[in-house]
Amino acid sequence: MQDKEPTPEQIREFWIGYGFNETQGGGWKKGVYKYPVKPNVDYGIFDGQYDLLPPIDLNNLWKFATNDIVEINIMYSSNCVSVDIEHKDGDFYEGHINVDSFEEAKEKTNLALFWVLDKARKEDTNGKV
Repeated sequence: MQDKEPTPEQIREFWIGYGFNETQGGGWKKGVYKYPVKPNVDYGIFDGQYDLLPPIDLNNLWKFATNDIVEINIMYSSNCVSVDIEHKDGDFYEGHINVDSFEEAKEKTNLALFWVLDKARKEDTNGKV
């Protein structure tokens, strides 16, 4: 698993994969089909050209990218943060990020979850995620 921050292009691909669509005005809206709660509402602020895509934080990952996930396990240690997810169809995805301290492990939870969900999105060929 990568332990680097995602690039703006990776963030863009991630959110498009989880149902965001670019609007004619150049902003971003959450698609109405996959996530009907609050359809067509602008979410978050992101520094860069994709300024209306949600930032990569636990709230947004949980809200928009875990719709088909039935279980998420996050484990911390002094040298890594590990994330395992189970898709509702029984597929498992896992990954970890190496860290130097327990405090850093807690700080990198959103990054670890992002990369595992991104891996699931990329490996999904049946539209499950």
